[in-house]
Amino acid sequence: MALATEGLAGAASLAGDAGDAARLLAEAARIRPLPPAERTDADRITARIADAAGP
Repeated sequence: MALATEGLAGAASLAGDAGDAARLLAEAARIRPLPPAERTDADRITARIADAAGP
């Protein structure tokens, strides 16, 4: 479930919807916190969200 939610967050971030991406990524983390070795996709999504938010 967490991986699917993380995937939806990635799709939302690619579609330019940073708000939904952030919400979905937070939900995925609530379901199952990711160990550092599995954070690559989550970190990429977080970077897109930060870029969309600007400085």
